[in-house]
Amino acid sequence: MGKTRDEALTTALQSSGVTNPAFLKAAQAMLSGMVKLGEDGTAYVETPMGPKTVDVFAKGWAASEGKDFVTAAQGGGARGNDGTKVSNTMKRAEFLALPPARQAELVKSGVTPID
Repeated sequence: MGKTRDEALTTALQSSGVTNPAFLKAAQAMLSGMVKLGEDGTAYVETPMGPKTVDVFAKGWAASEGKDFVTAAQGGGARGNDGTKVSNTMKRAEFLALPPARQAELVKSGVTPID
């Protein structure tokens, strides 16, 4: 059995960096009515440019209209409000709660999970 449209949207949003539970729920509420399932079970959204898979649509949305919903990157050279460098570590439990794609991004940026 394939994913439901809501499961597909949740996965796509998380992979696009929307990981804060409150923001994820709000984004789902805003976008779920746009998501449809094709006969083959693929979740998609009709756009002015034609249909897009929910993954592609969510990435575009998170990079534009939904950018405020995206969890800010931590570590990897990020700077604090006072201009000092932020730690390149994060708690292992927080790291493991992230989707695999986000974990990969953080590791590439130099973040190290710690206990």
